[in-house]
Amino acid sequence: MTTEIVPTTDAAQPHEPPHRNDWRVLLVLFTLAGVVESQAFGHLQAFTPLFLQQLHVPLAQVPTWTGILAALQFVIGLPLLPFWGIWADLTNLRPLPPRLRP
Repeated sequence: MTTEIVPTTDAAQPHEPPHRNDWRVLLVLFTLAGVVESQAFGHLQAFTPLFLQQLHVPLAQVPTWTGILAALQFVIGLPLLPFWGIWADLTNLRPLPPRLRP
């Protein structure tokens, strides 16, 4: 006894609407946000020496304070990374509406 497999066509399958949460849209969104953030920090770091001079920091100390301020954003930001995930988990415990469920 043999079992015959009948191929199905796309017409026999019910058509599902495209999923609203497409990963490609999120990829583009996060890429754009990363580019804007990188440019903002680059702009901030490029003009920090000029801003420090306007604050009347002695010229000999401007490079030191520029380095300290550039490193400080990473020193403060890096330990806070796990808390972003915790905060996201705590604020997003609502069940998904039926149209967004996978």
